[in-house]
Amino acid sequence: MGPDHLAVYLSNSCNLACSYCYVSVNEGPPVSLDLQALKRSIDFFFKEIAHPQKKITFLGGEPFLNWPLFCSIARYAREQGGPDVVLQTFTNGTLMTPQKLDFLRELGVHCTISLDGRKGVNDKHRVYFRSKERSVFDDVMARLRDLPKDDLGVSLVFTSETIDDFLSNVDYFYQMGFSRITFNPELYEQWSEDKLAVLRRAMQGLARYYKMILAKGLKPFQI
Repeated sequence: MGPDHLAVYLSNSCNLACSYCYVSVNEGPPVSLDLQALKRSIDFFFKEIAHPQKKITFLGGEPFLNWPLFCSIARYAREQGGPDVVLQTFTNGTLMTPQKLDFLRELGVHCTISLDGRKGVNDKHRVYFRSKERSVFDDVMARLRDLPKDDLGVSLVFTSETIDDFLSNVDYFYQMGFSRITFNPELYEQWSEDKLAVLRRAMQGLARYYKMILAKGLKPFQI
């Protein structure tokens, strides 16, 4: 049926410097799209793309670094696309506030927090740009502690180094109340056969874990 998804990269700036990031952030001078250029891309998407189920994802860098721009283009996309267009964003969570979450919920923007697991796992690869002594995990947890998580997702990246902790990290996020848990391997890493065997066991364990949740009549998370 053709393309259905528009990815909008608001800027090339981020307050983190994750080791596995696939976007060229914080390289050279900061660049940000202006609102009119963003509106033109939204207009083109709605006019030229015929797929009945359209999705727009707001990314960065860190999309919350320019919050006024994010609000303006997200509101414009909702106004132009109507209630059926799926809007979503991925944020590292360090800039989340109750007011921002209220805005996202009001506009129906699905928000996913990028976290790799508990502190020891998360802070292996997710570090601040030019300030690596601070814990990203601690800062995000402080931001999220009192926020409702029934509308929030979490996205974790696992590596051959952290795959042993995969199931415990999924359970950690489920116990926190996240409604969606997304996961994927680090894109460019080469895995040994031994580690691939660990990965297979982890995925089998995830299937058993999910079946257990369903068997107990608990509310499952979306994968």
